Amino acid sequence: PRVVIVGSRLEQRGEIDIDVLTETKGASIRRAVPPSAENQKSASKFNPVNAYANTKHANMLLLTHLAERWKGGAGAGPNVEVFAVTPGMVDTGLWRHFPLWYRILTYPVRATALRTAEEAADGVVYAATAKALDGRSGAYLSDGVEVEPSEGSRDEKKARMLFQVCERLMEDDRQRRLENSIVLQ
Repeated sequence: PRVVIVGSRLEQRGEIDIDVLTETKGASIRRAVPPSAENQKSASKFNPVNAYANTKHANMLLLTHLAERWKGGAGAGPNVEVFAVTPGMVDTGLWRHFPLWYRILTYPVRATALRTAEEAADGVVYAATAKALDGRSGAYLSDGVEVEPSEGSRDEKKARMLFQVCERLMEDDRQRRLENSIVLQ
């Protein structure tokens, strides 16, 4: 079996603060940049590109952890290979988060130069099915070719810590749902 994570080269710009993720119970992935003279206006504004980069960086850390955790099967865990795929620039609904002026300005390029969602899916399908990838768990692929992830995404300690926080958050959510279902009955 295989797990395929959809990544992005923007993960190189992402950052994860495990303490913030823990403190906010998953509501925030890193501290806001304190306002300064240069970024007074933009510090408090949501930046979709930064948010996207941060979540893709988290995905790559999870790739690092899962590839190590599931290596070899048997007592080490399930024999599952895990891959990340960057589909490249794709014209999807994510663009709706950009300002209208930006969407209008970039539409001609997006409509002619970016991949369709169907074209982008080819890389995901390849990672899920290609025999050529047998034994290469943990690989990060672009157009079927292995590419280097950011140095930060290969931090095994941080990857393990992120996984542990995610496990705790999911368990807390499961407990909360269970308690709510008991109350409703």
